[in-house]
Amino acid sequence: MLSQAPTRVDWAGPWTDVPQYTVSNQGATCNAAITVFSNVEATLNPKVSGPSRKYRGDNSVTLTSEDLDTTFTTGPNQTIHEIEVDSSLSLAQSVLKRLEIKTGLTIITDSQAPPGCGLGTSSSMAVAIIEAVSRLFKIEMTSKKIIDLARTIETEDLGILGGWQDYYAAVYGGFGYMKWNRNLQTHRYIKVSPKFIQELQERSLLVYSGKSRLSGNIYAHVNRSLASDPSVKTAFSQMAKQAYEARTALERGDIELLAEIVNRSWECQKMLHPTVTNDDIDQMMEIALANGAMAGKACGAGGGGCLLFLTGPGAKEEVARALSEVLSQIGGHIIPFEFDLEGVRIVKAN
Repeated sequence: MLSQAPTRVDWAGPWTDVPQYTVSNQGATCNAAITVFSNVEATLNPKVSGPSRKYRGDNSVTLTSEDLDTTFTTGPNQTIHEIEVDSSLSLAQSVLKRLEIKTGLTIITDSQAPPGCGLGTSSSMAVAIIEAVSRLFKIEMTSKKIIDLARTIETEDLGILGGWQDYYAAVYGGFGYMKWNRNLQTHRYIKVSPKFIQELQERSLLVYSGKSRLSGNIYAHVNRSLASDPSVKTAFSQMAKQAYEARTALERGDIELLAEIVNRSWECQKMLHPTVTNDDIDQMMEIALANGAMAGKACGAGGGGCLLFLTGPGAKEEVARALSEVLSQIGGHIIPFEFDLEGVRIVKAN
């Protein structure tokens, strides 16, 4: 069973989906799924013939992360639920435990996104693993169940800090507007015209900064600031409002308004804590804006990872060219992508 889940870029409202804010406030996020995929292959182990001429399965479990070049296979007396594995394999291990899978199988994961890139990669991978394994074992899973299970695994089992938006983008795909508070999560597809999607495609540039961001560290800093600094809470409130404005811009097909909102979102994001940006990010923003970009922001938590730019008409290649020198110096690169309208899916069934 081969599954595939998209990652995402966010236009506005990052951070406002974290529990520390939504427990007493209304958060909102506007994002878009992209074709930088988390790929998962899950296969049952081949059956072998026993002395009784009946077929029995090989109950060993093999977990492999191709992009991180890590693999592990359980021994004869081991169960995957109880042993300690490399952190790069822990998502798959937790899925098997939560779904109570005891049959032998092989799971191979492969992320097209760089580690720590701010595109919601771990959440996307969790969704893809759940989809592949549940379909392989014919476990009925609604979209909401997949989202809730992926969230539980990341936050409770693995202690990964973060918000909710990544799971919705991975499961549903497309352009999404989400609202959050203590008791309610709502997701709405944004109806974006094919013509405007094409324009966004031609004028959006995604750049990996060459530096993985440690979102857990940034979350800890920002959560402390949120509890003690009124200006930070004000920035959160503004970002939630900007998500609604971004939804309106997408529905209207107004790229100038969307660019204005992206810039305002980035200014609010930088108010949360000094670690949200750094010298390399600031330099790339300056270069891009001086060479034809209309707007730019860090994806996700910031602090490194990916930057998203909206460029002027016909300026995308010039912005990319202008950034090429600094990217080569810091180990960064352009990430090609298209907008994904499908969400998680099975691309090949066994």
